[in-house]
Amino acid sequence: MGVYDQWSKLTPAEKAFIATHPQYAVIIRNSKDIAYNETKAVMGHNGLNDKSDAFRHCFWSSTLSRDMGYADAYLFVSAHESDPANPPDQKAMDMHNNLVGLSIGSTFFTEVNHAADNIVPFSITGMINSRLWSNSNAELSAMCKEALDNGRLKVIAP
Repeated sequence: MGVYDQWSKLTPAEKAFIATHPQYAVIIRNSKDIAYNETKAVMGHNGLNDKSDAFRHCFWSSTLSRDMGYADAYLFVSAHESDPANPPDQKAMDMHNNLVGLSIGSTFFTEVNHAADNIVPFSITGMINSRLWSNSNAELSAMCKEALDNGRLKVIAP
């Protein structure tokens, strides 16, 4: 799907967010594919209102929070769920799972993205945060799967 086709499928609130935060356009665009691919790998499919949907929302929002920060990621996921055609029970499920993911991803934003300011001091002292160089997508995925397995994520359909 081309960029224009993707743009035309965004909610008005999503378009407004991207218009005022263009620095996140590529992150947002790529995050969808990353989340769909990871959900397929972990859950076997991408469903609706089931455990795979809960996992996908958690993982997607965790990557956004890691890459954009909690506040901006929250604004975008809220814009994403703002479609009036989105049934209230689905919106509640998705927002709950997004909030869990935002919380998970925010730990990486603080420790990883902001650590870039301190790479030289950390490397000199030999105290580089090991998460700085880790595959945080895999860690975010594992943390969202754990949240799902522990009942922290909501589902409508089993």
